[in-house]
Amino acid sequence: MRVYRAVVLALSLAVVPASLSAQTQFAVSGFGGAFLPASDLTGGIFFFPLGSIAEAPSFQGDVAATFRQKTAIQFGGRLTVWPTQRFGIEAEAAYVLSDLDVDVLVPIGDPGPPLTVTLREGTEEIDGTIFLGSVNAVLALIRPPLEPLVVFVSAGAGFVSRGGDVGDSFEETTDIAGTWGFGLKYGVARGVWLRGDVRDYIYRFEEGGDLESKWQNDLLINAGLELSFGG
Repeated sequence: MRVYRAVVLALSLAVVPASLSAQTQFAVSGFGGAFLPASDLTGGIFFFPLGSIAEAPSFQGDVAATFRQKTAIQFGGRLTVWPTQRFGIEAEAAYVLSDLDVDVLVPIGDPGPPLTVTLREGTEEIDGTIFLGSVNAVLALIRPPLEPLVVFVSAGAGFVSRGGDVGDSFEETTDIAGTWGFGLKYGVARGVWLRGDVRDYIYRFEEGGDLESKWQNDLLINAGLELSFGG
């Protein structure tokens, strides 16, 4: 009897990993969409030398400046592993073509109201890019066995890194972020899905010096095609 039980236990332990491997599903997807910064990046008081502001070339002195990342297009990809039907782990990366607008308050007259000057493209607008990456746990809230619909939520950790002339303008260009999101996908053929996501990168922009530290919510709203294998 003891030998029989030992054989049954050994077979059970051998079958469990095989069963998990059989139901594990892998998916790769590409996407594109919109990058929506929800707040100004930073701001502070700066000294501008004579002639450095195109809209006020005769001015030099301290001005209040606000830096704002622009709404832009973004594209990227992700890899997802579903060990079970309800729980998955995915890694994603996105590249954003987002310039930096600088709004400057220039004091005119003594005394007098300030004049708002927007630095536009072709003058003092700063060219820039953003690279975002994250690893997230995914939970399928709705995954009917006979319907091609999956509704899910996700949360994890990642980073936000700025490049181009924007990256050259700040001492610190990379910030650690927390992430959360939700989305859905709809199967259009075996192993082929249409997928839409909203992802929020939450972090604090820390530049130091005269610049204000501010909490950021950078939203990625995207849609794309996903291909799944296994399971």
